[in-house]
Amino acid sequence: MIVQANLSGIQAFCLTYELGNFTEAAKSLDVTPQAVSRAVGRLEQDLGVSLFRRNTRQLNATEEGRIYYESARNALQALLDAEQALHPSAKANIQGTVKLSVPSSFAQHRLAHWMLDLQKRLPEVKLDLKISNQNKDFVEQGFDLAIQEGDVRKKANVTQRKLGDFSLGVFVAPSYIKAHGEPQLPMELEQHHCVLSSRVGSTKVLPWTFSPSPDVLIPPSSILIHDDLQTMIALAKAGAGFIQTYHFLVETDLKAGRLVEVLRPYGGCTRSFSLLYTSDTKDKPAVQAVIDVLMEKSLQDPRH
Repeated sequence: MIVQANLSGIQAFCLTYELGNFTEAAKSLDVTPQAVSRAVGRLEQDLGVSLFRRNTRQLNATEEGRIYYESARNALQALLDAEQALHPSAKANIQGTVKLSVPSSFAQHRLAHWMLDLQKRLPEVKLDLKISNQNKDFVEQGFDLAIQEGDVRKKANVTQRKLGDFSLGVFVAPSYIKAHGEPQLPMELEQHHCVLSSRVGSTKVLPWTFSPSPDVLIPPSSILIHDDLQTMIALAKAGAGFIQTYHFLVETDLKAGRLVEVLRPYGGCTRSFSLLYTSDTKDKPAVQAVIDVLMEKSLQDPRH
């Protein structure tokens, strides 16, 4: 049976998914949080599934919600594209400079893939990029937009939209396995060399995450890298030990055989990247146009 879901409910659901709660989605739609909640509830009733897990503290998408979002967001984007086809001059006339702060890893391995399409669709918009892992105070630094990794401590007037959950893995050079063997359990990493990294903008060690258990582990290590994932990957390729990082950062090395993935049964963990902006900058046509393109490209990108 084809479900005749209403468009407002789909839009409310997509914004709630991206922004993380009904309140932020309501601000974007200029309605009350209760109205958004009711719209999503009606959509869930029509579909016969729960799209979110609700409790007093958090609102998390279910697996059905994640799958539905990908299709629903594509459908909404198709409608926007149809409008653009009818009025092609609308975005072609948008001009201005948009200042964007983005972590180096995301800039090199994700944003770079999106830039050509962005340039074609917004030919009169100039992007002023700062490639930095120290972008927590992007508003004070004068940026219109920022892409940030992991959990973001939100400030007043800052909107956060998730660009995606990106999968993690544990990787090592084949030469290391040949010399020292391959661990079969996460806890066995304690008998091996590991190259660790710190949290972005911090000196604290970033724990490794696994599923189902142990959920969190900090392996012993004699090497700790701050704010430079490329050096961490280079050390792993040189045989210095195991690393945990994003699949998208090492996909070329995996294909070339310079690295191999281990502990696959304990994989499946992810970390997110989000797009942040304020309501003041969002009101600028050039900024809103860049936001629209980045959100669309992140949804279409298969390399999460």
